[in-house]
Amino acid sequence: MQGLTNSLRRANSLVVAHSLQFERALASQIILLAPMAPHFASELWSGFVSAPHRLDTSGEILWDKGILEQAWPQVDSNYEGYELTCKVNGRDICNLKMIKSHLNQLTHDDAMELALSQTELQQSTQGCKIINTTFTLRQNQEAVLHLVTERTDRKIAK
Repeated sequence: MQGLTNSLRRANSLVVAHSLQFERALASQIILLAPMAPHFASELWSGFVSAPHRLDTSGEILWDKGILEQAWPQVDSNYEGYELTCKVNGRDICNLKMIKSHLNQLTHDDAMELALSQTELQQSTQGCKIINTTFTLRQNQEAVLHLVTERTDRKIAK
């Protein structure tokens, strides 16, 4: 919420006055605040809905309803900020960004294929044998692929 607040504060006056995205972002910010500070959010919402020249006519913002009756904001389905985190022996090696629909349909085999095509992972597993893999998918959040390896190119001390 701090990052969104900072971004909204940096917007220039033309964006504030004429941007549908700014209006939606501001509405989302107030809605996200409501569970933690309901009275304050209600006051902010009252001022927000009384402002003239509304741009959102999609029905996403219920202009005639209170803050607690608003739908929880949803992440844009084309937002490419969901991650497949690839780990080797517990260490983060790379994060692959993807859209929500791709993340939600990801299988263990798909994740392995994507991970093994990454240069960082190839370098981290060079000279190693993959002995186990686990894949965890948290729908609409993230996926984690963990590879456990052991060295195959160890030199035997004489």
